Amino acid sequence: MSRDYLEECPCGSGKFAQAVYDNHNIFVFFSCEDCDEEKRSKYNPAIFNDYDEYEENAFWSGERIDEDY
Repeated sequence: MSRDYLEECPCGSGKFAQAVYDNHNIFVFFSCEDCDEEKRSKYNPAIFNDYDEYEENAFWSGERIDEDY
């Protein structure tokens, strides 16, 4: 059973944390309002915002996302 929230964020703020997913609905991390921006800054913004750029980056890096492989 998956959880989409934590009672306390792993950053130590003590605040409620929600799961953050990428464009392919893959879990990336938990964050609260205090640490969300910092945690997102460690990733290519395309994985959260631009589906086409995400797909192109995956293709050029050799990653296979399709389910038919």
